[in-house]
Amino acid sequence: MAHNPMARNPMARNPMAGDPIAGDPSRRDPLRVVLTIRQRAVDQSRQALVICLNAETAAMEAVRTIDQAVRQERTVADQTMAQQHGMELFTAWLNQAWTRREAAVAALAAAEARSTQARADLAAARSAAEATEQLIEDRRTAQRAAAEARQAHDLDDVARAQHRARGLEQSRWEAGGAGNDR
Repeated sequence: MAHNPMARNPMARNPMAGDPIAGDPSRRDPLRVVLTIRQRAVDQSRQALVICLNAETAAMEAVRTIDQAVRQERTVADQTMAQQHGMELFTAWLNQAWTRREAAVAALAAAEARSTQARADLAAARSAAEATEQLIEDRRTAQRAAAEARQAHDLDDVARAQHRARGLEQSRWEAGGAGNDR
């Protein structure tokens, strides 16, 4: 009886049958779960970066607004230099403006630092997701190679069995002689 590797090994018919990634979708592959978590982390990091960049833009705009107000008030003050009272009011206002500007610049620096950290967090999250994707692909490649090796081994078994069967037939033919049927 010839050896049939297909009957013994369902992987020979479908090399992806045992692959938890490409096979039965109802089975949860732990690496797929990790990948999903890491992709969510990338999305969350992206959202956090957007929030940080918006805060940075708002802080930058606050500094610009204060700078523009100082320029406008200085122009008005220059036009009313003759009035002592106007200059005193401008000086008091300018001191308050500089205090507000210092706070706005500090807020901008903090927002830039948060943005820098958010960029680093996003890069780390992307790297982790890409590493997981690569691990999944490497495992899939290894599983395919193993399935192909099993299939090749099964084919070798069939070929060996056929070779033995032919060898037995030939040795019977040689032992019995040509034209000698029993």
